[in-house]
Amino acid sequence: ALSGGSSTNPLVTDLVYLCQVSPSSTLTIGNLVWNDANNNGLRDLNELGIGGVAVELYRSSNDVAGDADDLLIASTTTSPVGAYNFTGLADGKYVVKVTPPSSIPSTGGNVVTLDNGVNNDNNGAQPGGPGTAIYSPVITLAIGTEPVNDGDTNPDTELSVDFGLFTGIQLGNQLFIDANNDGVYSSGTENGAGSGITVELLGGTADTVITSTTTNSSGMYGFTVYQPGT
Repeated sequence: ALSGGSSTNPLVTDLVYLCQVSPSSTLTIGNLVWNDANNNGLRDLNELGIGGVAVELYRSSNDVAGDADDLLIASTTTSPVGAYNFTGLADGKYVVKVTPPSSIPSTGGNVVTLDNGVNNDNNGAQPGGPGTAIYSPVITLAIGTEPVNDGDTNPDTELSVDFGLFTGIQLGNQLFIDANNDGVYSSGTENGAGSGITVELLGGTADTVITSTTTNSSGMYGFTVYQPGT
């Protein structure tokens, strides 16, 4: 502001300092890791959350999830019902990383790698395959722009970043010595074929070997399959 008397008198000035105020850190990202039992990539009513799963939050400077620029800023574990949340966040780009437990090591079916604000779909990509880290797409948070149909009506909470995990399909399970040649295992009179016999799992029209294993001492074997097919 300027003040003074006549044009011949000196002018007095008051200094005004301007400063930049950082945006308020009031945003939230979450919120569910669940057992996608039917492997359809959608959280169905009878499917339960998974507790105790390790979840990490990263800041990202680009639109690629899980690359070297991601900076770890927070970590948590899911609640007994599979919920997680990271709060007090500023505007920016974020990536959520899930470490699947060994008992349910794979991402579920029909992964949606989009920041689309759709609730209860599977947003977890697993580029390294079953047993490796699972990543959300890069999620851009901005005050007042987040979905209001994701379990609450707050435009500052993004609660649709969900992860469906899948246990896989078990195939097996025994080679036996069919002593009476009737094609049926009789536990009282017939024995397993023993250990060390190689069993291969074939897939596709070309019968490509997917994996192999060997029988145990009782002739038992097993495979875990994570993708549908023949």
